[in-house]
Amino acid sequence: MRRLTCCLWGATKCWKTTFALGWPGPIEFFDFNHGLEGVIEDVHRDDIAFHAYRKPLFGGHDERKALLDRFRNDYAKAMNAALKRPAAEQGTFVIDTATELDDLAKSVTLEEIRVHKYNAKKEPEDFQAQARDYGPRNEFMETVIMAPLGAPGLNAVFIHQDADIWEGMENTGRIRLAGWKRTPKQTQITIEAFRPSPKENPQGRLYNCRLGKGLNKLAEGLVLAELSYEFLSGILEEE
Repeated sequence: MRRLTCCLWGATKCWKTTFALGWPGPIEFFDFNHGLEGVIEDVHRDDIAFHAYRKPLFGGHDERKALLDRFRNDYAKAMNAALKRPAAEQGTFVIDTATELDDLAKSVTLEEIRVHKYNAKKEPEDFQAQARDYGPRNEFMETVIMAPLGAPGLNAVFIHQDADIWEGMENTGRIRLAGWKRTPKQTQITIEAFRPSPKENPQGRLYNCRLGKGLNKLAEGLVLAELSYEFLSGILEEE
């Protein structure tokens, strides 16, 4: 069974974290979401290493940068440890959520650019970032998403939140992936998790999903809680 990298996105409380915690171990779980209460109690395994990153509510740039630096170090250490194991034992990296990691990286890198570019002469609210100013954040996120590909047996699940799509002042009722938009292009498979209508799911217990990357033929009738790593891996083996 070959390794698998996955972009998993959708609404909150749609089984995304529970699904990711069912992937092959050992699991390195990088938690920016702090939504494990009520989830981790149902996961009965002892091969998960948790790394928690709680953004300070009132912290400034130094606190956010220290948090990002700690993630960089933890991620690099976990990668080095995985590379020392046989491919079949390299396990899975989970980032929950990559949306919040992207927000943190964007906040830190743009503040550094504001200070260095304008010598802190402009206040944060007056700073209008240009496209090129996002370069450091883009490089950082690309490195995070692509790094697992350097280990032959390492799986990865990058969980993203969703966001409403607005046209001017009007909410279109459509949603999109929130955060680093290139994740679907840089992973092998994309899964969108969503809540079916109350009519389709009166108990509210099932969370449907759609498979991207040319797998839309499998979009109908899939339930995320019943989807497995083995199933997904088997699909890719057939391609």
